[in-house]
Formats: sequence, C-alpha cells, structure tokens
Amino acid sequence: MEKDKKEQSPTGEQNEQRHEDVVDMEQHVSVDGQSTQSENDEVQKNSDANHTEESTADETLERNSDEETSKDEIIELSKSEYDQLVQDKDLAEDKHLRYVAETENFKKRTRKEYETLNKYKSQSVIESLLPTLDNFERALSQFNDKEDSFYKGVEMTYNSLLNTLKEHGLEIIEDEGAQFDPNLHQAVMQEANDDVESGYIIESMQKGYKLKDRVIRPSMVKVSE
Repeated sequence: MEKDKKEQSPTGEQNEQRHEDVVDMEQHVSVDGQSTQSENDEVQKNSDANHTEESTADETLERNSDEETSKDEIIELSKSEYDQLVQDKDLAEDKHLRYVAETENFKKRTRKEYETLNKYKSQSVIESLLPTLDNFERALSQFNDKEDSFYKGVEMTYNSLLNTLKEHGLEIIEDEGAQFDPNLHQAVMQEANDDVESGYIIESMQKGYKLKDRVIRPSMVKVSE
C-alpha cells in the first residue's frame, strides 16, 4: 500500500516541471494577448484614418459644390442685370467726363479772371487820375510863354505823373490825323474839310487812353465828312 502511494505522489522534479509549463503558458497567453491588442489598436487607427479621410473628402466635395453653385448664381445674376449694369456704367462714365470737363473749364475761367484782374488791377486808380491829366493839359495850354518858370514847373509835374501812369500800362490813343476808329474814338463833331480826307480825324477834343490793350476812355474827336 505504501509503495502504491509513493508511486502515485509526484516527485519534486515533476512539480517543478509543471510549474515551468504553467509559466510558459501564461507568458504565451500574455504575449498573444499583447499581440492581439496591438493588432486591434492598429485596425482602430486605420479605421479612424479612413474615416477622417472620408470626412475630409466629403467636406471638400461639399465646399466645391457650394462654390460652383455660388459661381453659377453670380453668372446668372450678372446676365440678368447686364443691360442695366452697362447703362449704369455708361452714365457713370458720362458723369465723370462732364465733371472733369466742368472742373477744367472752372480752372481755366478762374485762371483767366485772375490774370485779367491782375492785369487791370490799377485801372480804377488810373481812371480816377485822368481828370487830373486833363486839368494839367488845359493849364499848360493857357501859357503863351513856354519859357516861363511856372510853366516849366507845371509841365514837369504833368510829365512826372504821366510817366508814372505809363509805367503801370497807360497808353495815349493816337487820334489827330488818324482814321476814325469807333473802337478807339468818339466823334463829337463832323466838319467838311478839303484838306482832310473823309473819315479822318481833324482835331482831338480830349485825349483818349488805353490800359494795356483795354480802352478805358475813347478819344473825343472832330471828324472830316
């Protein structure tokens, strides 16, 4: 009986062998489990990547579709309003050209007015002094002795004033012996004269003056018939 029990009881070596087998099996199971988990993770990653690519592709297609639709709508809208847009464009261009032309005309007109104003800025002062010149001329005509010192003094003053006015553009209109010009002369008398051709000035009654190219007072003259 005891012999049979001894035969049935495992030896220490057998127990140790069994333990190693169990450990090997556990390690194998653990390795297999880790491998399986890695494979599952890889599959999941691939699935997620595919899903992301599909989503991106769908979004791109949708965006492109929206852009094409928007372009179609814009083209269709432009065609429907083409005539009106062309008309508005023509009106805007015409308005712009008119504005440019008006601006240029305004500049030219303003510049011309300024030049005219500057050119004749002394006119009012000179016109106010013309009666003084007339008085000097009448006073000088009363002297019989032109060598008189008083005459010379009056003549010097007259010439000084006249020369000053000439420096500012005053000109004496030529009249006596000249052909009558209604733009320069004012006929106050007509007289038949065999020595003077008809239409020519016989005598100057009052001197006329120009300021540069503008007549500020015509000559008062007697004209031959």
